[in-house]
Parts: sequence; structure tokens; C-alpha cells
Amino acid sequence: MPDLEWGEHLLRILLKVGPGTDSGHGPVPVSWGEIDSWSRVSGFFIAGHEAEEIRILSKDYCSSFHAGQDPTELKPSFGDDRTVTEKRREQVARHFDATFNNLMRANGK
Repeated sequence: MPDLEWGEHLLRILLKVGPGTDSGHGPVPVSWGEIDSWSRVSGFFIAGHEAEEIRILSKDYCSSFHAGQDPTELKPSFGDDRTVTEKRREQVARHFDATFNNLMRANGK
């Protein structure tokens, strides 16, 4: 997970609640009810402004996930920064190579 200046606890809560709810067609943002239920069951108080931020993070995650279904986009991931960075570099390189090769073929070269 990347180092954050503020709000790391919100990201940890998001990962415990779940970054999204399965809809059968990929994740959708967690609902206010799911955040509230997690807070009550876990006994961990979440202030209103924190719940808002968790919901925004969930929306961003789901949006990035769905954008990542496009082969030219990168899927969101949580993991060791070096591993994630290296994987993203490899993905970008593969996408670049594929795009470049398609352009060369389209131009008859």
C-alpha cells in the first residue's frame, strides 16, 4: 500500500468493509448501509465525514476497476509498491508494444 500523509486508516477500513460490492457485473460502490453495518458490527466508530471519504474511495475503486476492463487501461491493485509498479510497467510496455505493432500493420509496414 502506498505511504499516505493522511487518511491511511480510511483506506484500511475500506479494505475491511470491501472496496466494492459484487453486482454480478463487477463491483459497485459500498452502500451507506454496508459502511454503517460494518461500523456497528466491528465496534469501530466511523464519523460522518470518514464514511463519506470511504464511499468516495469505493466509488473511485469501482470506477477504476471498470475502466480496467478495457485492455488499454490498468486495473486498480493493492499490494507491495515495488511489485505493483513493476507489474504496471510490464502492462504499459505490453500495451505500448501491441498498439505500436497495430499501427505498423495498419500502415503496411
